[in-house]
Amino acid sequence: MPPMSKGFTDPRQPHSPARQHVWVAVNADSMDKRLYRITEVGLAEARRWLDQDPVEPPVLKHSIVLRLFFGHLTQPERLAAILNDYAASLVSCVGN
Repeated sequence: MPPMSKGFTDPRQPHSPARQHVWVAVNADSMDKRLYRITEVGLAEARRWLDQDPVEPPVLKHSIVLRLFFGHLTQPERLAAILNDYAASLVSCVGN
């Protein structure tokens, strides 16, 4: 099993240009930095994931925490529904 820190995609790996813009900021005083910005297509995909994908049990990444972190991209009602569904699934697991 890969370490938990490898549960998320490394943005330095080959990427979909439709989802992110990448550029290198050259800095004479220190190391160059690779900067990332999500595109409108990537933002639309993030919103689709938040609003439509089913809430699955955590594996290497905790999708509930990710959804909570990006909750500002969706409606408060949807975020509340996600958290309520997760709470219900925890109650069900504890009951079994």
